[in-house]
Amino acid sequence: LKKLSSPQMLEFTAMANDPDGKIVSVDFYINDKLVAVDMEAPYVFKYNYVGQGVKVSATAVDAKGARTRSDDFMLPTLKKQGD
Repeated sequence: LKKLSSPQMLEFTAMANDPDGKIVSVDFYINDKLVAVDMEAPYVFKYNYVGQGVKVSATAVDAKGARTRSDDFMLPTLKKQGD
């Protein structure tokens, strides 16, 4: 991860595969709220980071409806200049 600044457009890419079938989508979450769905690889989500701490995660969904969730990735709260 590059040095964070605010505001900054960040791009998250999820790698997903299903050995016995097909991935139909990857759902992206910010603080456990669904914010984007990508149905084609590469699975990408762009986020306008404004310096607030947030939790980012992704869930892959296969053709049978099985879901696998990523580990959480935490973006920190940035200090304002002068703090």
